[in-house]
Amino acid sequence: MIRRSLIRFSIFAVALVAIALLTEFLLEARDVARYMPGQTFATVGDSHIRYRLAGADHPGAPVVILAGMNGVIEQADALQSAVSSEVPSLTYDRAGYGFSQGSAAHTAEEQAAELAGLLQALKIEKPVVIVSYSASAELARVFAGLYPKRTAGIYLIDPPMPEIDKLMPHPGDPRSYYMRYVVSALLESSVGLIRLKQWLSSRSPQSLVEQRADAVLARRPHYWALAKEWYATPVSARQTIDAAVPPALPVEVVYPKRIPEDDVAIAMTNAYSGLVARSSRGKLTELDHVDHSTIIKSGHVFGQMVERIKRLSQETSS
Repeated sequence: MIRRSLIRFSIFAVALVAIALLTEFLLEARDVARYMPGQTFATVGDSHIRYRLAGADHPGAPVVILAGMNGVIEQADALQSAVSSEVPSLTYDRAGYGFSQGSAAHTAEEQAAELAGLLQALKIEKPVVIVSYSASAELARVFAGLYPKRTAGIYLIDPPMPEIDKLMPHPGDPRSYYMRYVVSALLESSVGLIRLKQWLSSRSPQSLVEQRADAVLARRPHYWALAKEWYATPVSARQTIDAAVPPALPVEVVYPKRIPEDDVAIAMTNAYSGLVARSSRGKLTELDHVDHSTIIKSGHVFGQMVERIKRLSQETSS
């Protein structure tokens, strides 16, 4: 009797998961049909990359804005809109995130090659200023090292620093920090739980950008891309540490003010100082009244960053 009940329960559970997977697949197809009209894509190798190019007719070095880990075009919407009022800017769904498809770029070097291919496909020949938020700093640094003639400057917004492991050693695989989040997000997106949570949330997205962002953050392919980038973290960290900083390249790091007595904050600031010191045009800026999650949103500090990015574009234009 118990055995029969277990068999029935197992069949029911498998059927329920299969229905959830099929439903999620159909809803993802619906989202593509609903939100992709008007979006622009470029073919780079076997990849179909969604991008947004704005202010292309403005003078200045093109500004490439990189969203952070798990981030897409919509995450950088406010920053790109502000920057592109005076200088050209480009955002894109890197490494297979969002609505990009077919990307095999998971390590920092692979993503740097993908970005170089995208610039070539879009016929952007001028050296670019790369603005990175959070974890995409590894891509920015590696791109500058591999393609110095294509890089006019890098502007890193609250970047993680793989060098901190040397300044403040700790045991374990660097992937362990995000393991729980990555695995749970992958499973939840596959069976539609993220989409269900969005539906149950009291927050109702108003703008098309917000609706598209919610659609992206519910997609299973988006979290597969996250899992692949996360798994490549140790390789990307080594590539970032080994990346050369061209001595005359403008390298700017901005970060929120932290508790001075905190050992991690001290080690991180020392790592920032070491990075900008490798350039004769390095600059380190500490920002008040923001944290990691609000730093690229509207406000006084946001306005300061926008103006500095614009000036960096204009100063390095050739």
